[in-house]
Amino acid sequence: RHVGVDVVGPDRDLSTYRLVVLPSQAIVDPGLAARLRAFVAAGGTLLSLPQLACRDANAAYLPAPPPVGLEDVFGLRVVGGTYLRSFVRPDEALFFPAQRAGTDRPRLAARFAHGGREHQVEAWMEDLELVGATALAAFTDDLFAGAPAITENRHGAGRAVYVAGYPTDDLLDDLVAHLIAGGALAAGPTTPRWVEIVRRGDLIVIVNHRGEAVEVPMRADEVLVGTCADGVARLGAYDVFVARGRCD
Repeated sequence: RHVGVDVVGPDRDLSTYRLVVLPSQAIVDPGLAARLRAFVAAGGTLLSLPQLACRDANAAYLPAPPPVGLEDVFGLRVVGGTYLRSFVRPDEALFFPAQRAGTDRPRLAARFAHGGREHQVEAWMEDLELVGATALAAFTDDLFAGAPAITENRHGAGRAVYVAGYPTDDLLDDLVAHLIAGGALAAGPTTPRWVEIVRRGDLIVIVNHRGEAVEVPMRADEVLVGTCADGVARLGAYDVFVARGRCD
């Protein structure tokens, strides 16, 4: 989606960002919790994958329900969780590990801003108790049918979104589209897959990682590398294009 991303440490000032993603941040010290709370209260969007704020600085499980220190921000408590991979018994593992092991992928129905469809989570899922948050998606399988799978909570001027399971690529793609539709991010231009667009100051760099030629709509004021004609930048296989201008 051609949205610029920074990978930052837990002590980083977050005030310049519109969206912060926590990829299973199991250890959240009081300082980080305070920065995350202030970020959301000031209007930011916070997205977290599961197993958030559940361990102390020594990686030992905390005695309180996660996300410890951020319950009010996300408007929920995690009251249970389970791994979704089923493994063989020890003796069977010596002979038939691949044939006997399996992975469950519970289904969920999502109600995103741009529409809803069925998705799955994998590896781990959680049982949530909502304390102010609303469900964007609910599980539809077995004993978890109706339980919240993705939640959103308003906190101050911002919002916090929580995913109660590790998302598949399709679910993560739809979730990012939902956040863009809700104004958390500015949507980038649409391109074929594996075509990368990067902005650096007034420069636009297009990198074609595909083994075939591609065309990208481009309003070029000054072309520095590559070819642009009739509002289209043309790149060969594994080619690079650099210009000053706009890429819509």
